[in-house]
Amino acid sequence: MNEELLSRLTEAVMDRLRGSLPRAFCVGNVPKNPEFLPVSEPPYDMVVLCSLSPAGLLSMPSEEVCQALLEGKPVYLMEEGLSYRHYPKDRARSLHALFMAKERELRNLGVKPWSGGTGKKLLTVQDVRDLPPGALPKNAVLTPLARDYLEGKA
Repeated sequence: MNEELLSRLTEAVMDRLRGSLPRAFCVGNVPKNPEFLPVSEPPYDMVVLCSLSPAGLLSMPSEEVCQALLEGKPVYLMEEGLSYRHYPKDRARSLHALFMAKERELRNLGVKPWSGGTGKKLLTVQDVRDLPPGALPKNAVLTPLARDYLEGKA
């Protein structure tokens, strides 16, 4: 099949699917293939703390987080995006304890750990091509073209 046509078709399907995704104000680097539509200004349905540097964590809650919590909008924290966790705990123990306390403070304010929204991951034909054999996630939702690809029709 023509790669350019396949790419355009995939993009058209993704555009339609994005219209049904919740709008999220994102702090930090947005992960690949998020289960939300990242936006940089209102209106948005939720706030997602995608990644936070150590200093970024200490400066929380930000204006956007406070506003969302006051409005009753959900605020989520992607724990894998907390960069301080990649450092050994035995160095700078006091600082590490401060980071953990800040996480507790955010949870007490109402920030929830990100569990993947619906728990279902949308996979395009390109995503399916990049997967190792037999590594299709159980909770995956496939675009029609990705399903055809797996069935050998595309």
